[in-house]
Amino acid sequence: MQLPDYLLIFISFFLIANVLLLQSDEDGMNSFTGVASEQYKNRKMQGLELFLNRSMFFLTAFYVATVIWSNGIDRLFM
Repeated sequence: MQLPDYLLIFISFFLIANVLLLQSDEDGMNSFTGVASEQYKNRKMQGLELFLNRSMFFLTAFYVATVIWSNGIDRLFM
């Protein structure tokens, strides 16, 4: 295993923790029917919710970039 592989494992744990900490906006059944969607239409994210949402975006982008980097290293040097 090389450095990108270890980074992928490390980032994966942070992504899992981030998903577990994110709060759901709606109940599971209401997300399919759209019943409570009017409540959350004009609500702004603040504090921890905003941080977790942005960190999810950046961790996902970093994960994808690391996967591409990992596959590129394997093809170049092996």
